[in-house]
Amino acid sequence: MKNLFLRTGLLLFLAACGTESTEPTPTEASVSGQIVNGKAEVIKFSFGDQKFEAPVEEGQFSLPIPLEAPALMTLKYGDEYAGLYLEPGDALQIQLDAAEFDESLTFSGQGAEESNYLIENYLLEEEMGADLREGYQKTAAEFLALSDAYTTKVRDHFDHFYQQHPALNRDFVTIQLAEIKYQNLNRRLTYVPIHEYYTEASPELAEDHYQFLEEADLNRVDLLESRQYPQFLRNVIDHQAQTALDAATPDAAEDRAQKTSLKLQLIGQLVKEQEIIDYLAHDATLSYLQFEGADRAQALVTAFQQLCKNEAYRSEVEDSYAKWAKIVAGAVAPIFVAKDVEGKTVSLKDLRGRNVYIDVWATWCGPCRQEMPYLEKLEAKYSEAGGLVFASVSIDENTEAWEKMVTEKEMQGTQLLADEAWESELCQQYLIRGIPRFILIDREGKIINANAPRPSSEEIDGILAQLADPNYTSMK
Repeated sequence: MKNLFLRTGLLLFLAACGTESTEPTPTEASVSGQIVNGKAEVIKFSFGDQKFEAPVEEGQFSLPIPLEAPALMTLKYGDEYAGLYLEPGDALQIQLDAAEFDESLTFSGQGAEESNYLIENYLLEEEMGADLREGYQKTAAEFLALSDAYTTKVRDHFDHFYQQHPALNRDFVTIQLAEIKYQNLNRRLTYVPIHEYYTEASPELAEDHYQFLEEADLNRVDLLESRQYPQFLRNVIDHQAQTALDAATPDAAEDRAQKTSLKLQLIGQLVKEQEIIDYLAHDATLSYLQFEGADRAQALVTAFQQLCKNEAYRSEVEDSYAKWAKIVAGAVAPIFVAKDVEGKTVSLKDLRGRNVYIDVWATWCGPCRQEMPYLEKLEAKYSEAGGLVFASVSIDENTEAWEKMVTEKEMQGTQLLADEAWESELCQQYLIRGIPRFILIDREGKIINANAPRPSSEEIDGILAQLADPNYTSMK
C-alpha cells in the first residue's frame, strides 16, 4: 500500500509540474568542492561531447559549467568516476575523500538532491552487483527471479528517496523511473550471451522470455538522455539482427558486416522517430568502423547516409570512414612514441626490421587482463623467432600502477606506456576508442591489420607463425 501511495503521488507530482515558468533561464551551473587524500591535479566533468575540467589546488576546486538544460553528467577524479545531475542555475558543492571515493562522495547546495540519489543508488547497485553477476550463470528462471527482486529493491529505494525529497526535478524523476525499468529489460536481453560467456553453454529459455519485445516502445525520444533506454534500443536491434543471422548459415552468425547491414535495415523498419533512427544508425555504423575499420564499410556507410538525417552524425561517420581508410592494410603505419619502464623513449621506427604484434591495454581493463594468458603463451612460443616482436603499449594514466603490474608479473615483450592515455598519438592515429586493441605491422613499417585478431582467437596463431619466420615477407 505504501508503494502504491508513493507511485500515485508521483504521477500527481509529474502532472502538477507541467506549468511553464516565465522567468529567465540561467545558462550555467557551478560546481565547487573539497577533496582530501587526493593526488590528481584536475577534476573533470562531462556530458555528451562536452568536457570541462578544473585544477585542484590544496584540495579545493571551483568551476562554472555552461548549461542550457538539465544534464546527467560524469565526474572523473583520477581513475574514479561518479554520476551527478545539474540544472542551469545550480550551485553544487562536492565533498570527497579520494581514499574512499564512492563511500565518501556527498553533494550539498542548490541542486544536490538528485546527485545524492545517484550516488546512493550506485552504492546500492554495487552492493547487489556480485549476486547479479553470479546470477548470469544460473538458469534463466533463477536469473529472472533475481533480476526482478533486484529491480524491486532499487524501485523501493527510489520511492523512499522521493518521499524524503518531493521537489526532485520532473525530468530527473522520469529518467530515473525509466532507468529502473529498462535496466531490468536490458538484463533480460543480455542474459543469453553473458550466460554463454561464463558457462560456455546455451541456456534453456521459457517461450515468453522475449515476449516483452512485442510491446517494446522504440520511439521514446524523451529518454535518449538516460543511460539504460539508449542501451535498450541498441540491445533490441542487436538481438533482432543476431537472431536473423543465427537462423542463416553458421558462417553468417559471425559476419560483423552482414550483421551491421541487418541492423541498419531493422532500424529503418522498426523505428519511426527520426531522432532515434539517426542515433541508432550512427551508433551501428561507428561501432563497425571501430571494430573492423574501413574493410567492407563502403556499402554500410551508403546505407547509413540513406537513413540518417542528422548532419553532425553524418559528418562524424564520413570523417571516421576517411580516417580508417588511411590505416587499411598496406598503408604506411603512423609513427608513435612511448616510454619503457626506465623512462626511455621508444619509437615505432625502432622496431622496424621485424613484424610487430602490438597490444594496446591498461591495468584497469578487465578484457585486457583476460587476453594476457593467451598473449603470454604466444610470446613464449615465438620469443626466439627472428621475424616477430611483441609490443604491449599501456594507455594508463596511473604510471605507478602500470610499472607495478609490469614488474610484479614479469611481463615479457617490449613494455611501453603511451603519454596522454586516450589522447596519445597511438590512440588518435589508430582510432582507438576501446581496448584491448591489437595491431599488426610488417617489417617495412606497413600495416598488416590495424584491428588484428586477439590472442584468444583461433586464427591468430597461424598468422603469427608465418610472421615469425624471418624469411616470410608477405601476408598475401
